Amino acid sequence: MVDTALCLEALSALSGCSVQLGSGASEQGPQDFVNIVNLRQFYKQEGFEQLEYPSIGSISLREAENRDMDDLYSAPLALPEPPARAQDSRPTVRVNPQDFFDRKFDYDFTNVKDGDRRFLRGNEPYTRPAAGNVWL
Repeated sequence: MVDTALCLEALSALSGCSVQLGSGASEQGPQDFVNIVNLRQFYKQEGFEQLEYPSIGSISLREAENRDMDDLYSAPLALPEPPARAQDSRPTVRVNPQDFFDRKFDYDFTNVKDGDRRFLRGNEPYTRPAAGNVWL
């Protein structure tokens, strides 16, 4: 089973919104998140500082820009406590996992042995995740 908290955290990181668990209908659909992630990347490349998205409002691109400048390939010198935020300035989006995520795409490759088999995804080589692989 997929960890819902992990999925919400990933959506938050990708979108720049605070994605939280909701019990009603999801406020945004999966296509909205695809749009937001793509628009954020394009707007950042064009030098914009914020993105306006219908039904969410303004999403700051500055915080994401500062993170991109970090060296992603070296370990941090120390793991300090994250700074306390008086108030999260990101837009909040509530998602109901039951209607947002399509469970037919939840795959568990833990015990799958593919050998030398090759896979394509979107005409690109794809390596399935495996229990023995370590992703850093």
